[in-house]
Amino acid sequence: MKQRIITAVIALLALLLVLFVVPEPVALLVIVAVMIAGAWEWSAFLGFAARTGRLIYVATIAALLAAVSFLSVDVTLILQGAMLWWGMALIWTFFFPTAIPLAVRWLAGALVLAIAFSGVANADDSQWGVGIKAGTLGLGLEARWSGLPWMDVRIGANGYTYEDNGRQANVLYDADLDLETVYLTGNFHFPLSPFRITVGAFANGNEYNMVSAEPGDFNIGGEFYTGAEVGTLAGTTSWGSSAPYLGLGFDFELFGKAGLNFDLGVLWQGEPEVSLLSTGGTMSDELNLGQDLENERLELEDDMSDFKAYPVISLSFVYNF
Repeated sequence: MKQRIITAVIALLALLLVLFVVPEPVALLVIVAVMIAGAWEWSAFLGFAARTGRLIYVATIAALLAAVSFLSVDVTLILQGAMLWWGMALIWTFFFPTAIPLAVRWLAGALVLAIAFSGVANADDSQWGVGIKAGTLGLGLEARWSGLPWMDVRIGANGYTYEDNGRQANVLYDADLDLETVYLTGNFHFPLSPFRITVGAFANGNEYNMVSAEPGDFNIGGEFYTGAEVGTLAGTTSWGSSAPYLGLGFDFELFGKAGLNFDLGVLWQGEPEVSLLSTGGTMSDELNLGQDLENERLELEDDMSDFKAYPVISLSFVYNF
């Protein structure tokens, strides 16, 4: 999980370098190369067994990239249609999961890659911004594109580790809440107001890791065991690997191009999954302890379900180019 958040931060920093430092022709070539690689990866999702089918799909995406780059198109209208599609796709994916027809998978890849490139190819520097943030999801970095008068798109990553030592389901633990998320959001602004509504999708690597620190006997599933019998209890709680987000936000300009953003929302992580193991005890492999550990695990799972709707509060400092 930590490797994923580190990779996301490195990728975000590389994106900022490409967007704001390297010459525009080089930046476009890099972005095209990344999107062609993305088309190749997406082609595997289409179910092609032969390399020829995947190459045809990649060539189709490359032709669409060329079309949106060289043809005179209304980028605003295209992006509005794309955001409508992405909003519908988000609702479909998270709330009505079904098998996706092949034609829809083809279309989805084109809408994600070609239309995203149309925004980059036709954007000017003043439409981009960067930010640093802190909140209940940890510390974060964010990049944004404001190519439409009523909305912007933001991509970012958050990470932090909180120590949380205490009792869970009658057992004392040394625990860490490891927060790791990567996100993409659409932010819909209200005219003449700092207020906005935010919807998005998160890659969710949040985990709650526990190691027992019980000084005396253990109460496990309603039964008592000595420390020598149990040894060490180690537990990990995780939630869904992807999570939808809905929130409210306020964007305030401080001076010039700098400003503050405040966000308040809910990340729907879904039901928790808890693992709980006993190691190093004289009864660690005994059936009776195993049955009580399962009862303890279910109790922990019930406690951790309080976090399936995770509250998000954050404050960001932003700079718009």
